[in-house]
Amino acid sequence: MLLVVSVLVACDGSANAVSPDASPLVGTCATDPACYYRSGQAHMTAKEYEAARTDFEQAIVLEADYAEAYVGRGTAYFEVGKTSEAYTDFNKAIELAPTLATAYEGRGRWYLYSRLGQQSRDDLSKAIELDDRLYDAHVFRSSLAGDEVVALADLDRAIQLQPERAEAYYRRGQRLTYADKTSDAITDFDSAIRFDPNMVDAFVWRGKARRYHTLGLNDKVQERAIYREAVADFDQAIKLDPNEAEAYLERGRAYASLQDKEKAVADFEAVVRTEQGNSSLKQEAEQQLYWLRGANSDLSSSSR
Repeated sequence: MLLVVSVLVACDGSANAVSPDASPLVGTCATDPACYYRSGQAHMTAKEYEAARTDFEQAIVLEADYAEAYVGRGTAYFEVGKTSEAYTDFNKAIELAPTLATAYEGRGRWYLYSRLGQQSRDDLSKAIELDDRLYDAHVFRSSLAGDEVVALADLDRAIQLQPERAEAYYRRGQRLTYADKTSDAITDFDSAIRFDPNMVDAFVWRGKARRYHTLGLNDKVQERAIYREAVADFDQAIKLDPNEAEAYLERGRAYASLQDKEKAVADFEAVVRTEQGNSSLKQEAEQQLYWLRGANSDLSSSSR
């Protein structure tokens, strides 16, 4: 039987392990809004978003102009899909504290989610101008940069700030893959997976980077070895998420490059079967199947 130990944040900011049988009033913040705020942050770290929202809300009840608590509650709302409430809270925080960097970071993320690129870029840049130490602001802003140099500068800074977080390595790996710097990309995906072994997309993209790395190789033995490594990455992605359509698509391409038509067809059919509507992945899988079913022994045209 797994014993779950809760962590409550006391009003002095310290964390105390509490027996699961203990009274829920142990460690209560009473009338201290800062204590509720710290407790909310602890719940956010634990991804306990409803509990976090409740704590931030109590902080606001006790101190109506507590801008940081509005940011906290807005972020908790955002994480559970209550985006309208999140936007309202971020705006309120900015109204109360026009130089609060995290408020602009939160609203910038909201704009990014809403596909309002210019507004998102403006808010994230404002956040970074106010506080250059915001990891998420750098990571989010990098996704809006058309210039590779600008995007990589943001991701480099994010990694410098928090070198044990996976997201910036993953996104930098994507950028490097697009730039045909596949060896460097694979190194970044290695780091992302080391820090987050359950990051499905990192396995998918490392496999893609390996596959792209074979382009132009003249050594067939080395090429096949790399394709097998790519298949192993896609296998792991599918193990972590059996519904990850892109992993099946990319594994099918790798199998086609390895001249394994039966497995390639099975993977492409899995994409067609599971993808809804007329998605780009489904269209690509259908095209791959068209090529494969018209092929004899040379499957190379279906693997690129």
